Amino acid sequence: MKIHHGHPVKRNSKRADKLLALLSESKWIELRLQVAEHPNCPEYILARLSKDPSTDVRMNVASNPNVSHEILQALADDQSVDVRFYLAEDHSLPRNLLLKLGEDENPYVARRAQRTFQRVLQENMVNDTNLKLAPGPSSFNTASTQQILRLIRSFCSCVKPNAIAGTYK
Repeated sequence: MKIHHGHPVKRNSKRADKLLALLSESKWIELRLQVAEHPNCPEYILARLSKDPSTDVRMNVASNPNVSHEILQALADDQSVDVRFYLAEDHSLPRNLLLKLGEDENPYVARRAQRTFQRVLQENMVNDTNLKLAPGPSSFNTASTQQILRLIRSFCSCVKPNAIAGTYK
Protein backbone atom coordinates (compact mmCIF):
# COMPACT_ATOMS: atom_id res chain seq x y z
CA MET A 1 0.00 0.00 0.00
CA LYS A 2 1.44 3.39 -0.96
CA ILE A 3 0.38 6.72 0.44
CA HIS A 4 -0.30 9.08 -2.43
CA HIS A 5 1.04 12.54 -1.68
CA GLY A 6 -1.29 14.09 -4.25
CA HIS A 7 -4.57 12.88 -2.80
CA PRO A 8 -7.45 15.40 -2.69
CA VAL A 9 -7.35 15.78 1.10
CA LYS A 10 -6.09 19.27 1.94
CA ARG A 11 -2.98 19.80 4.01
CA ASN A 12 -3.61 19.93 7.76
CA SER A 13 -7.14 18.61 7.36
CA LYS A 14 -8.48 16.50 10.21
CA ARG A 15 -9.19 13.62 7.87
CA ALA A 16 -5.60 13.52 6.56
CA ASP A 17 -4.17 13.80 10.08
CA LYS A 18 -6.34 10.92 11.28
CA LEU A 19 -5.27 8.76 8.35
CA LEU A 20 -1.58 9.54 8.88
CA ALA A 21 -1.93 8.91 12.62
CA LEU A 22 -3.56 5.55 11.97
CA LEU A 23 -0.91 4.53 9.43
CA SER A 24 1.91 5.69 11.72
CA GLU A 25 0.88 2.98 14.19
CA SER A 26 0.96 0.22 11.58
CA LYS A 27 2.93 -2.94 12.26
CA TRP A 28 4.29 -2.66 8.69
CA ILE A 29 7.47 -0.67 8.52
CA GLU A 30 6.82 0.33 4.89
CA LEU A 31 3.75 2.30 5.95
CA ARG A 32 5.53 3.98 8.84
CA LEU A 33 8.39 4.90 6.49
CA GLN A 34 5.98 6.59 4.10
CA VAL A 35 4.18 8.43 6.88
CA ALA A 36 7.51 9.69 8.25
CA GLU A 37 8.45 11.17 4.87
CA HIS A 38 4.97 12.46 3.98
CA PRO A 39 5.16 16.24 3.41
CA ASN A 40 1.85 16.81 5.23
CA CYS A 41 2.72 14.77 8.29
CA PRO A 42 1.97 16.83 11.41
CA GLU A 43 4.63 17.40 14.02
CA TYR A 44 2.93 15.33 16.73
CA ILE A 45 3.09 12.25 14.51
CA LEU A 46 6.72 12.98 13.60
CA ALA A 47 7.48 13.23 17.32
CA ARG A 48 6.01 9.78 17.86
CA LEU A 49 7.82 8.32 14.85
CA SER A 50 11.12 9.83 16.02
CA LYS A 51 11.01 7.13 18.73
CA ASP A 52 10.14 4.32 16.31
CA PRO A 53 12.16 1.11 16.73
CA SER A 54 13.18 1.31 13.07
CA THR A 55 16.32 3.31 12.31
CA ASP A 56 15.03 3.93 8.78
CA VAL A 57 11.81 5.46 10.08
CA ARG A 58 13.75 7.79 12.37
CA MET A 59 15.98 8.84 9.43
CA ASN A 60 12.86 9.62 7.37
CA VAL A 61 11.57 11.74 10.23
CA ALA A 62 14.85 13.68 10.19
CA SER A 63 14.41 14.48 6.50
CA ASN A 64 10.77 15.55 6.75
CA PRO A 65 10.26 19.26 5.96
CA ASN A 66 7.87 19.61 8.95
CA VAL A 67 10.32 18.28 11.53
CA SER A 68 10.84 20.65 14.45
CA HIS A 69 14.12 21.73 15.96
CA GLU A 70 13.19 19.86 19.15
CA ILE A 71 12.77 16.58 17.28
CA LEU A 72 16.07 17.12 15.46
CA GLN A 73 17.75 17.75 18.82
CA ALA A 74 16.42 14.46 20.13
CA LEU A 75 17.55 12.64 16.98
CA ALA A 76 21.04 14.15 17.37
CA ASP A 77 21.20 12.14 20.61
CA ASP A 78 19.75 9.00 19.00
CA GLN A 79 21.18 5.67 20.15
CA SER A 80 21.77 4.67 16.52
CA VAL A 81 25.04 5.76 14.94
CA ASP A 82 23.29 5.51 11.57
CA VAL A 83 20.69 8.14 12.53
CA ARG A 84 23.34 10.50 13.88
CA PHE A 85 25.54 9.97 10.79
CA TYR A 86 22.52 10.67 8.56
CA LEU A 87 21.92 13.94 10.41
CA ALA A 88 25.62 14.82 10.21
CA GLU A 89 25.41 14.72 6.40
CA ASP A 90 22.51 17.20 6.26
CA HIS A 91 23.57 20.68 5.09
CA SER A 92 20.25 22.15 6.19
CA LEU A 93 20.65 20.96 9.78
CA PRO A 94 20.85 23.90 12.21
CA ARG A 95 24.45 24.85 12.91
CA ASN A 96 24.20 24.22 16.64
CA LEU A 97 23.26 20.60 15.93
CA LEU A 98 26.10 20.19 13.43
CA LEU A 99 28.47 21.53 16.10
CA LYS A 100 27.03 19.08 18.63
CA LEU A 101 27.42 16.17 16.21
CA GLY A 102 30.96 17.37 15.49
CA GLU A 103 31.76 16.33 19.06
CA ASP A 104 29.97 12.97 18.82
CA GLU A 105 31.54 10.00 20.61
CA ASN A 106 31.59 8.11 17.31
CA PRO A 107 34.55 9.36 15.24
CA TYR A 108 32.77 8.75 11.92
CA VAL A 109 29.76 10.84 12.97
CA ALA A 110 32.02 13.56 14.37
CA ARG A 111 34.16 13.75 11.25
CA ARG A 112 31.13 13.79 8.92
CA ALA A 113 29.52 16.61 10.91
CA GLN A 114 32.79 18.56 10.86
CA ARG A 115 33.07 18.21 7.09
CA THR A 116 29.44 19.20 6.60
CA PHE A 117 29.90 22.21 8.87
CA GLN A 118 33.05 23.22 7.00
CA ARG A 119 31.24 23.00 3.65
CA VAL A 120 28.29 25.02 4.99
CA LEU A 121 30.64 27.74 6.20
CA GLN A 122 32.47 27.84 2.89
CA GLU A 123 29.21 27.99 0.92
CA ASN A 124 27.91 30.76 3.15
CA MET A 125 31.09 32.76 2.74
CA VAL A 126 30.90 32.47 -1.04
CA ASN A 127 27.15 33.15 -1.20
CA ASP A 128 26.91 35.83 1.48
CA THR A 129 26.62 39.13 -0.34
CA ASN A 130 26.53 40.97 2.98
CA LEU A 131 30.08 39.90 3.82
CA LYS A 132 32.17 42.52 2.07
CA LEU A 133 35.83 42.31 2.94
CA ALA A 134 38.43 44.91 2.09
CA PRO A 135 41.13 43.56 -0.22
CA GLY A 136 44.43 42.44 1.23
CA PRO A 137 45.57 41.00 4.56
CA SER A 138 43.67 43.56 6.64
CA SER A 139 40.40 41.93 5.59
CA PHE A 140 41.00 39.22 8.18
CA ASN A 141 40.70 41.70 11.02
CA THR A 142 36.90 41.84 11.14
CA ALA A 143 35.33 40.08 14.11
CA SER A 144 32.96 37.93 12.05
CA THR A 145 35.75 36.75 9.77
CA GLN A 146 37.96 35.92 12.74
CA GLN A 147 35.13 33.93 14.29
CA ILE A 148 34.58 31.97 11.07
CA LEU A 149 38.29 31.26 10.78
CA ARG A 150 38.44 29.98 14.36
CA LEU A 151 35.51 27.64 13.70
CA ILE A 152 37.09 26.31 10.53
CA ARG A 153 40.45 25.79 12.25
CA SER A 154 38.83 24.01 15.17
CA PHE A 155 37.06 21.54 12.91
CA CYS A 156 39.47 20.86 10.10
CA SER A 157 43.17 21.20 10.43
CA CYS A 158 43.41 20.96 6.64
CA VAL A 159 41.67 24.33 6.15
CA LYS A 160 44.01 27.25 6.58
CA PRO A 161 43.42 30.84 5.60
CA ASN A 162 45.62 32.38 2.95
CA ALA A 163 45.73 35.92 4.28
CA ILE A 164 47.40 37.32 1.18
CA ALA A 165 44.94 36.04 -1.40
CA GLY A 166 41.93 36.01 0.92
CA THR A 167 41.01 32.45 -0.03
CA TYR A 168 40.88 29.14 1.73
CA LYS A 169 42.99 26.09 0.94
